[in-house]
Amino acid sequence: MKKKLSILIISILVAFISIFFKVKSLFILPGMIYIVYCFKNPKRCFWITYFIALLFPIGLSNNLNLSITIVICMVVILYFVILIHSSNFRIFKLNNFVNSTFFLLSILYCIYFFVGLSKGYSASVDFKIYAMQIMLFYCTYKVINEKDDIYKLMNMTVYAMFGNAAIGVSIYLTKNLSIWNLQGTSGRFGYNAQTLFIITLSYMFFLFYNRKYLISKSILICSCFLSIILIILSQNRTNPVLILINFILIILISFTNKISLKKLIRKMGLFIFIAIVVAYGANNIINSNSDFINRYKQVSSSNNDDNLKTRMLTFDYYLDLIEEKPLGNGFGIHMPFVDAQGNFQIEESLNTDNAYINIAYKSGIIGLILYMILICSPLVKMAVNYRLSKDKLYLSMSTSYFMLLIGGSMFTSQIIHSYAVSTFMWVFISYINLYTDEKLELYNKENK
Repeated sequence: MKKKLSILIISILVAFISIFFKVKSLFILPGMIYIVYCFKNPKRCFWITYFIALLFPIGLSNNLNLSITIVICMVVILYFVILIHSSNFRIFKLNNFVNSTFFLLSILYCIYFFVGLSKGYSASVDFKIYAMQIMLFYCTYKVINEKDDIYKLMNMTVYAMFGNAAIGVSIYLTKNLSIWNLQGTSGRFGYNAQTLFIITLSYMFFLFYNRKYLISKSILICSCFLSIILIILSQNRTNPVLILINFILIILISFTNKISLKKLIRKMGLFIFIAIVVAYGANNIINSNSDFINRYKQVSSSNNDDNLKTRMLTFDYYLDLIEEKPLGNGFGIHMPFVDAQGNFQIEESLNTDNAYINIAYKSGIIGLILYMILICSPLVKMAVNYRLSKDKLYLSMSTSYFMLLIGGSMFTSQIIHSYAVSTFMWVFISYINLYTDEKLELYNKENK
């Protein structure tokens, strides 16, 4: 009786949310089915929620962006509400430094949301992605247990991003269809979820290189191929460099133990072969795309690269404002860019191309410190896991995660405003935090 009442109450909530977002017939029925399934198998529903958040290539099709965003937000909200109501899972405890930091940051976010309410609707729009971070961390903590190791999370991430890449390539191949509304791409074809390819490509390379085929070879090969195509088409200048550096680091990590000369030659040969194939394919695509060539020429042209100058002027401007008001301004405040001529542009922008400036400007220096502690905590947790298990995946994931932080935060704010990247990060932070603490507790018991 209690479960049926819960399903009814949450179903009514779905109906109200659907009406508010003006997607009455689009989501009510699937939402009801999702709720019923959540109560029957909440653990599997966690992976469905995670998969959905990573699957859709938001940013490619102007016609689909709003609908996809609404669906992702509603799925996460529903799952969060259901887990809060459920008493069958782990109670969230402030029993470690990471959980306590997360709790303080959550309170701070809520305070600055109310501070920003004077900005009107902008505060709600801005706060939405930060609220999702809180919900994802909490949901992951409630559901995950010691049987769910890092391989399971990474395998699911690869499957989701494989689907993401397949959808992206399909849209590119049919880009002339009016349903996609792809005008205004300026020769570039990309979206912010592609930064997550730093993680998935590095993980797949680790599996290939160490012959751990936990995913079928056909899916690994197809996923790598589609991911590389999308990275090239996006004309991104940072991610390819970070991925290549991480590949080299993974090879070096594999050499931490003594190996035979024959095995060393075979592994180096594999890496060189992959590099040649990728370079050949990239060269063909680059030579057929003049926009791509012109964009890369800007990297070495200080006179023409107004993009870099715009970012640096914008960063300097907001650093001065943060120094003047270190306690923050609240969510919903506009953050226009400063162009190369010193003029403001994109007045409606709610963020700049630096994640840390965004956090500090909105939630203050205290918010930035708490945020930095949380996003850097996996580096410490993975070092502990490597000490306990000697599994080199943790070293590989440490370098991959560090590259993700660089590629997704320094000259972009994708670790905040990309649904795919943000979802992975906060699930991963909560996941590795809980998993490490339980393994460490078990290790201490066994070695008393």
